[in-house]
Amino acid sequence: MRIILRTTILTIFYFCFWGIVNAGDTPPSEWKVLSREAIRLHEQREFRQAAVLSQRALEAAEKNLGTEHPDVASLLDNLAQHHFMLGDHRSAETLYLRALAIREKESESTPLALANALNNLAVLYFQQKEYAKAAPLYERALKTKMEALGPEHPSVATNLNNIAELLRVQGYHAKAASLQQRALAIKEKTLGPNHPDLAANLDILARLQYLQGDYAQAAALLERALHIWEALPPEQHASKIPDILTGLAACSLSLGDPDTAERHIRKALHLQQNTFGALQPEISRSLHILASIHARRGEYAEAERLVTQALSIQETALGPNHPSVAKSLTKLAQLQRAQGAYAKAVPLVIRARAIGRMHVASQQTIAPVSYADPAETPWEILPQ
Repeated sequence: MRIILRTTILTIFYFCFWGIVNAGDTPPSEWKVLSREAIRLHEQREFRQAAVLSQRALEAAEKNLGTEHPDVASLLDNLAQHHFMLGDHRSAETLYLRALAIREKESESTPLALANALNNLAVLYFQQKEYAKAAPLYERALKTKMEALGPEHPSVATNLNNIAELLRVQGYHAKAASLQQRALAIKEKTLGPNHPDLAANLDILARLQYLQGDYAQAAALLERALHIWEALPPEQHASKIPDILTGLAACSLSLGDPDTAERHIRKALHLQQNTFGALQPEISRSLHILASIHARRGEYAEAERLVTQALSIQETALGPNHPSVAKSLTKLAQLQRAQGAYAKAVPLVIRARAIGRMHVASQQTIAPVSYADPAETPWEILPQ
């Protein structure tokens, strides 16, 4: 899911800026110069500074072009993206709605801009878990794209992915898988069998098959994705291959083959440590799977050591009260109970529950957890 969201966000961001910065051959006006600098800052993840410049660019453009100009809509989108990245969803929503209102008025001449505006707002509502608001926007964006580009354009496949992810998080795994298969067929036909976008779709569909208990099919899809990534230059798949290997390990474990699972996960850990360093949350997920392998064999002491290592990484990288910390505490308590150490398990469960209550309360009263938090993956859902 995180892959889809990031791709959607960055695609829209660059689309908007490219249209602004390269409009015509005349010398750039003030707001175009500011936009150019804002995109540089955005690429460096300096979202707060980028927002300041985008705000200035917006004010200058409104003064020169009026408040209803298409370029103003693009600047509104850009500024909203900065606020989105900063976790200020309320400001982002206000800006997205303004941009959408402008796009609505010019929808016949620029349907793709309208589709992007609809999708922007849908992504925001999705992140806020307001699925009832996100669904009609995603559906309308898909219809607009299909009418403008035809039913088999790669961009249409991206919209199908978005709707599928919305269905997945609501528990409609079979419906989500059906849409993902449609998206996959479009990308195979239009991009060819070895395109990296196809590998991303295979990964997503594999996760859905895993959630439905079809571990063999999930593994087959992941093997295809792995073949595509391994044929590409290393810089294009530094973070992709470890994810695929993690999935293959989870599938193998669920299919009752812990030896193959261990081979996959140790390779994933090696690649993750070389790519990210030893203290990244991605590594903690792999450690959990390796711990599950050892627990299946009755090697509880080694499993406990691995979960403790994962817990330490999460506390350092995410803070002591992150939901992922609670999951590690719960798994550690389960291992303690398996060894008969009930007295050690109790404080772990108490702390995990306290974090859980804190997280639920914060979601009810404050903004949702930031998009930048490590995405949950179905590979963590392993049989006990």
